[in-house]
Order: sequence, then structure tokens, then C-alpha cells
Amino acid sequence: MRGFLHKIQRFVAGLQNANLATRRRWLIGLSGISMILVVALWIIYLNIAFPSSGGVAETAMPVQETAKAQAPEPAVNTPGTSFFDTLWRGLHVLRNEAKSGLHTIETSAVELWDTGIGAFSKTNSYKLEKQNTPQVESTTTPDPVPPTPLPQP
Repeated sequence: MRGFLHKIQRFVAGLQNANLATRRRWLIGLSGISMILVVALWIIYLNIAFPSSGGVAETAMPVQETAKAQAPEPAVNTPGTSFFDTLWRGLHVLRNEAKSGLHTIETSAVELWDTGIGAFSKTNSYKLEKQNTPQVESTTTPDPVPPTPLPQP
């Protein structure tokens, strides 16, 4: 065990002294491997935590007095119920919703374009008229304001 740890320490020390391109390659490679491991562990956890029901809905069966009837055990590895199958179906649903959403956006954009072109072709006309307002004659003049001297430094 000590020899293995010593090899890892030497590898890390050599990697620290390596040039920048080598360190970047190792960073990208090890990051990719780490991501794959995390996703794999997550998928394994989901398959264990939420076992598939085999596509058969379990119903509560009445308990008989003479013999207890038990619900059949759900099938764990039946086709069409794995994590990836569910993920694949979800991606198809998202794709179909995205297509319909894009179609809605496209029709809205066409309608907006048509109404926008119509707005640019419309012209507005304004008629300016002079208002008859009485003019007030001023008989007083304002008092002159004396200048304020600037402070001296």
C-alpha cells in the first residue's frame, strides 16, 4: 500500500512540474472520467432506489380469510422499463413539445411581421391649429439679484 501511495505522490509531483499543455490534458481527461463515474453512480442509485414495476400496476388485493393472496412480485428487468428507456421516452416528449413550441413561435412571428409591415405602411396626419389664449401683460419687473462673491482661498 505504501508503494502505491508513493507512486501516486511521484506522479502528482511530476504533473505539477510538467508544462501547461500536459497539465491541461490530464485535467480534461481526469475531469471527464470523474463526470462519467458520478453519472454512473447516480444511475445505479436511481435503479436501486426506484425499481421498475414491470409496466404492471399493482392493485391492492383483498385478504381472504382462508388464505392470504399476495400481489405478484414486480419484474425488475423487463424491457421498456429501465432508466434509459424512461429517459429516452422523456427526450421524445421534450422533442415533440419543442417542435410544437417552435411552430407556435413561428406562427406568432409571422403574424407579428405582417402586423408590423402594416404599421409601417400606415400614415398618420396631424393638423396643428393655433389656440386663442389671452396674453397676460406684466406690469411689474423682477428685482435684480446682486451677484454673490466667490469665497477666497
